[in-house]
Amino acid sequence: MVKKTFSVALISLTLIAGGSPILQTEAAVETVQVGEATVEIERLGTQVSIHVENIPDGGELTVARGSVEVEETSEGMFKDLLPTNSSTGLYTLSLETPVTLDSELVSKGVIEAKNVDAYVNLDVVTTFIPTSEADSQSAYAATALPSRTRFRYQTFIPGAEAPAPPVVCAPISTDVYVVIANFLGDNRSWNADSESFKTRSDVVIDWGAGGTMTPDFSVGETTLVVDYYYPFQTSPRTVVTKKTASAESMKLVRGIMSSSFVSFNISANVTNPLCWDLLTNGIFYDFDFRVHRDGTYVVDGTLLRVPNHELYSRNSVNSSWRTIFQSTNQGFECLALGAFWCNDEKTIRGDLVP
Repeated sequence: MVKKTFSVALISLTLIAGGSPILQTEAAVETVQVGEATVEIERLGTQVSIHVENIPDGGELTVARGSVEVEETSEGMFKDLLPTNSSTGLYTLSLETPVTLDSELVSKGVIEAKNVDAYVNLDVVTTFIPTSEADSQSAYAATALPSRTRFRYQTFIPGAEAPAPPVVCAPISTDVYVVIANFLGDNRSWNADSESFKTRSDVVIDWGAGGTMTPDFSVGETTLVVDYYYPFQTSPRTVVTKKTASAESMKLVRGIMSSSFVSFNISANVTNPLCWDLLTNGIFYDFDFRVHRDGTYVVDGTLLRVPNHELYSRNSVNSSWRTIFQSTNQGFECLALGAFWCNDEKTIRGDLVP
């Protein structure tokens, strides 16, 4: 699911005397959006009032400071009392709403209409309330937690075509004709959104559903073009063969699942459907993922450097793809059995939010 999530930092108005904060005499008021709801937050000293309007039918808003849930004193009204006037409040506002048939998620094809009843749209805003103007610097900027995170692992042939190894993938030349055989490539560069690929492994983490993971595995069509050149003929006899490999070897193994941390493994060993399985390597990768909801991650594993490999991620806070790594094709000789020198081990650490 794709969700609208907003991040905002609130500045409390505090008088400064001798470099120390004293009594706050004016209320700090800020209005933010949490999904379709409008939330007005007001702080005066230690007192914080939160007023919520426009919650959609069936929606439920939860307000928490740290691990403590803030009490709803009346419909749409929440009140909290900070320990001291100088306390820095950190509030998380979570809005759950049902997904309906007219939802943007359905119209954009993110989820299928038949699955609507199984989904809840979760918007999360995390907001710091600093103790002074100095605390409102970027180090204290609010960080919105994603409701969903997606990882995408793809392999592709960058050229328009690639030579097919003789014997194991293509016929050989004889004294009657000369054979030139090529596999059609994807004819592209690095691109997470390209629909031209050899394999694609998508894993979507739904944090609002306790870290539930949904895989989506795809294999692109393989096309072999064989030209037979005969003596005294101006043009070759061309044979085109197409076939799609099985996605059976592409697997997701789930580890820890929670609303703040998940671990999982993806792997694949997809052999070319027009080559002899027993004599060639497949497109191979095997990676462990450890992912925190706040965006920090570790990816660790091994790949066979044929063809190009690319790994990306994005989430409901940052809709643009982030590149985790890109590995170029070392050569199609890596498809030969025993080409251990083509293995590449990778360990990547990063942060996806903000």
